[in-house]
Amino acid sequence: MHRLKSIEIASCFTAMAGGVLLHFLYDWSGHSPFAAWLAPVSESAWEHLKLLFFPLLFISIAEYYLLDKPKTDYWNIKTYASCLPWRLFLRAFTHTAAFSALHCCPLTLRCFSAA
Repeated sequence: MHRLKSIEIASCFTAMAGGVLLHFLYDWSGHSPFAAWLAPVSESAWEHLKLLFFPLLFISIAEYYLLDKPKTDYWNIKTYASCLPWRLFLRAFTHTAAFSALHCCPLTLRCFSAA
């Protein structure tokens, strides 16, 4: 269990570092089309979701082999973890589109606390 916890903590920091590096990859690559597929091209929220998705994907594949191909529902857990930022993103933008005219603070707080 200690080894699993250590690998997960290291993966968390690696995903954060990978996201930071991906943020600048498109400019560093000279606007490469391949880099545009992996890294954000513009400063939109949608593009920034790539900053977490791709590092998590690559780290999940590496972890699978580091953990000697775990027989649990490993891929279900990793898929759920990579979908959490998308859930928050969709909830925030759906809320903004649906309730922006109401300016209702309690509703806003309830929506974001549920995310």
